[in-house]
Amino acid sequence: MNPETSILTLLHWPGCLTVRQTAEALGLREHHVPILDKAKLIHALGSPAQNGERLYSSCEIRRIASDSAALSKCIRAIQNHWKQRNSKNSHETKKAA
Repeated sequence: MNPETSILTLLHWPGCLTVRQTAEALGLREHHVPILDKAKLIHALGSPAQNGERLYSSCEIRRIASDSAALSKCIRAIQNHWKQRNSKNSHETKKAA
């Protein structure tokens, strides 16, 4: 498959999706996928090394993409991640001042 091809234009999705394809299928950005993985809302196939490429099941991603409740959980996990990260950064900034 050509890496420039959008996953959304394919009639038949491959069994394994890359991080880029997973993000595109869910309507998110690539840097959101590890947040969802860490929150255990999506699961990488196999047991990838910490620095290894992660692949996701297209069946699982399609299920999440078509379920508004599951998408809502994903969005809340991303919002909570950034809320915690931003509050942590603001506390460090206040201590430095």
